[in-house]
Amino acid sequence: MLKLLLFKNYPIELTIYYMLKLLLKIIGLFTDSVHGLENKLRVESLIKANPLNNSIKKIRLNSVIFYFRGSDYMEFLTIISPVYDKTWAAFVLSRVNKLKPNIFIDVGAHLGTFALRVGKMLPNSTIIAIEPTPVTAYLLNRAVADNGLNNVKVLNKAAFSSSETITLDDVIRNYKVGKPIVLKIDAEGAEWDILTGAEKLLQECDECFIEIHKPAKQIEIGYCGCEICGYLREKEFSVKTVVLERKSHSVHGVRNKLE
Repeated sequence: MLKLLLFKNYPIELTIYYMLKLLLKIIGLFTDSVHGLENKLRVESLIKANPLNNSIKKIRLNSVIFYFRGSDYMEFLTIISPVYDKTWAAFVLSRVNKLKPNIFIDVGAHLGTFALRVGKMLPNSTIIAIEPTPVTAYLLNRAVADNGLNNVKVLNKAAFSSSETITLDDVIRNYKVGKPIVLKIDAEGAEWDILTGAEKLLQECDECFIEIHKPAKQIEIGYCGCEICGYLREKEFSVKTVVLERKSHSVHGVRNKLE
């Protein structure tokens, strides 16, 4: 008798089943949100409890405010590099200032060596600063706030080839991106994986600046035949080596003829 009753009321049972399934999904989403918030608060708590915060330093260079850990001399050197280094950092900033892009995507933004300066220099441009390390992203966000840079957005994520982290193609889908577009990458050896997650972005990008953490396969002055430079040429970039070091090289790619 019970089997007959269930069979007779099957459409109602099915409706209840789907309602319960939807309810469980909503609860799951809420639970994920709660966990996400808990994780965020936990990270912020760890950052505030970090002994290094006792030695956080604030510095102003050419009207731009930076934060760095006073115990880390390399962080200080990175911040001041455009002031003294005329071969790469200053070269990038001068090119970006000349092009005045609509969007500047800074992968491996670190403490804002480029992102903060470009944000200040080009108030009408949008700067997407991608920095995976929570403590560093925290200091960068503090600097963004102190500089009053509403045009700089910090993403505390790792750029990679898969959307399990974030791809550069995810970035241009999530933000209003108009040309000209400039891309800068300094990812400590993850350049290849980042670029393979940037198929669409590379089609739209006007100029790119990439620090490649491998020795160059130098064929002639300014021309490197490594896999990353070769890949950029396949994507119709003219590529020139700007800085050549023993274990790395920095390149400039542009869709028009290089000057």
